[in-house]
Amino acid sequence: MSTRAQWILYSIVRLALFGGVFAILMLLRVDLWIAGMAAAIIALCISYIFLKQPQSTPKPEKPDTDAVAEDAALGDAPGATPEAPEAPRAPLEGDRGSQRQPE
Repeated sequence: MSTRAQWILYSIVRLALFGGVFAILMLLRVDLWIAGMAAAIIALCISYIFLKQPQSTPKPEKPDTDAVAEDAALGDAPGATPEAPEAPRAPLEGDRGSQRQPE
């Protein structure tokens, strides 16, 4: 069933729920505006709890172009060969680093 047909069916079922609850409340002689408000709230709650199918239809995932570009730049793209980690370098002669030399 197509997505459009699912939403049409979902809308018809929600309207039928509203109509049914509204009719029951009118038979119980509830005021018109209270019956309308209560029917809307009750129909909303029932459809939210029991009619999850159209809401939870999985959407096709699009690749994140930014992530793909970053992966390609870093060499993490599918099919890329991993690079060897850089070995720590030995201190060069005259390289003091963070040590202070006495004067």
